[in-house]
Amino acid sequence: MFRSLIRTFARNEENVNLSTHSVADKNGFVRIFTQHWSTPLFLTPQGQLSPSATPFGLKVYCIFEDSRGQLWLGCKPGGLVKLSPNAQQPLSYSVTRYSHRDDDPNSLSCDNVYDIAEDAQGRLWIATYKGGLNMLDLRAGRDAFVHNGNQLTHWPADGGSSKMHCLYITPGQVLVAGTLSGLYTAKITANPKAMLFHRHQRRAADARMILRRIAHGIWQRGRPVPKQSSSRCSDSCSYRPVPWPQRRH
Repeated sequence: MFRSLIRTFARNEENVNLSTHSVADKNGFVRIFTQHWSTPLFLTPQGQLSPSATPFGLKVYCIFEDSRGQLWLGCKPGGLVKLSPNAQQPLSYSVTRYSHRDDDPNSLSCDNVYDIAEDAQGRLWIATYKGGLNMLDLRAGRDAFVHNGNQLTHWPADGGSSKMHCLYITPGQVLVAGTLSGLYTAKITANPKAMLFHRHQRRAADARMILRRIAHGIWQRGRPVPKQSSSRCSDSCSYRPVPWPQRRH
């Protein structure tokens, strides 16, 4: 029964921080498994880990752990939540929430967050549904999001491209983004203004093209799942990242 309610999970088999596995379900609970799968702790809205079943209070669609050991929760709605391990208080996190603000052009572009990835430069890339692609530089020391409303000038502004479902960053630092307008790829550069996005969509006469215009997930075939990953589950499909373009057929 619990398995059918899972919306997303994240794992890191080499994690040395507070969490090793995190699971969010459709009833609003976020479970943190620290050592044994049979004994989860529940994340409270205040960032505490409780043995009692306590709802987190937001609908979590993705979970990601960055290179600094911070957990990021993508919510719909609810925006982006950062959980920083609290060194002064074991079994707890400091909670920071990011959301869209009409009066701040550097805020998150949309409060529907579907997927998160980190590049080799320590920047988070965030897929939003109706707000397109966002980037947050963890090294900058300030909470400013980059999107097509400010510096990510080459990300398309059409309605389908703004509705993202998934993204992945390959070992060669190619960003792969699944949208309702098809699959976009771009080489990640230090300057986001220089990133050029290439769209791949279905052409009926070309058998080599992707089969559908709508890219709901990026799959992996014949390769192991990366040790640190975030996956989103639905009633009919699951998601795994695929190193692109070296996809095996």
